[in-house]
Amino acid sequence: MPLSFSGRLVALVGIFAFLLLGLWGVHHMGAKAEEQRQVLARTQAELRTTKASLDDYQRRVLEAQALAEKRAQSAERIRTITKETVREVPVRISPDACPLPGGWRVLHDAAAEGTDPAPAGGLDAAPVAPQDAAGTVIENYGQYHDLADRLTKLQQYVRGQLK
Repeated sequence: MPLSFSGRLVALVGIFAFLLLGLWGVHHMGAKAEEQRQVLARTQAELRTTKASLDDYQRRVLEAQALAEKRAQSAERIRTITKETVREVPVRISPDACPLPGGWRVLHDAAAEGTDPAPAGGLDAAPVAPQDAAGTVIENYGQYHDLADRLTKLQQYVRGQLK
């Protein structure tokens, strides 16, 4: 039996409503998919940034380790040279050489400490054996070279961190 006009109209309205509901569903799913694509894109960008940060951190750690190894080698070289130079003192300076006046020691100590020497200091200061004075001066220079090397390596480290 054929459908009446009103039956056809109801069927047509139903099909139209079904199509509209379907289109709305497709649109809604597309909007959700677009939102998820945006979230995925943001997450991927964050991951790339994090990876770049980790790569930079790893590079800096490796540079710091290499610099620390160089510093350790330099320190060992400086200690070795200082010890070898101190061993040369008795060979190059006679044990019966004239003692240095006490004023020399007072001036040397003031210079090493970065202070002004006492106004009348040294007049009554005990003389010092040249071998002892040379040993002290050599040790001081060894400490100076070690400190200068530390500063140089620290400057290199800081420059590397600023890259």
